Amino acid sequence: MSRDCCSWDGVICDDMTGHVIELDLGCSGLVGTIHSNSRHFQLSHFQRLDLSNSDFLVATKGFDREIVRILYLYTVIDLSSNKFGGRIPSIMGDLIAVHILNLSQNGLLGHIPPSFKDLSSAESLDLSVNQLSGEIPQQLISLTSLSFLNLS
Repeated sequence: MSRDCCSWDGVICDDMTGHVIELDLGCSGLVGTIHSNSRHFQLSHFQRLDLSNSDFLVATKGFDREIVRILYLYTVIDLSSNKFGGRIPSIMGDLIAVHILNLSQNGLLGHIPPSFKDLSSAESLDLSVNQLSGEIPQQLISLTSLSFLNLS
């Protein structure tokens, strides 16, 4: 196996710097739990993370401050089609750089946190195929960059 991780499947590197900027492991058959202290997410040049269609099991309380601190500068976060459960934590509103946030097809419950108004860079927000309830927060109107919203 090559020691140059830029040649590995699903790893995208910046051509100029050689830094890992994207991890695309969607549909890779990954199973397990996401831990906030995982060194795998501590890549300071990361921009995109796709762990969609995996079999991760995390109660949303697992989205603690540490995970959000690591993800908060990512521009694309796709965690769709996993087994995340519970309420969407309000701390997810701290993802200030995210352009695309996909949490669809999980077991998320409750309402959309008002803190989502702080996702000011968001262009696409997909929360479809969950078990959300309640009113759509009026604060989402302030997301002037938002061009795609799926709450079905």
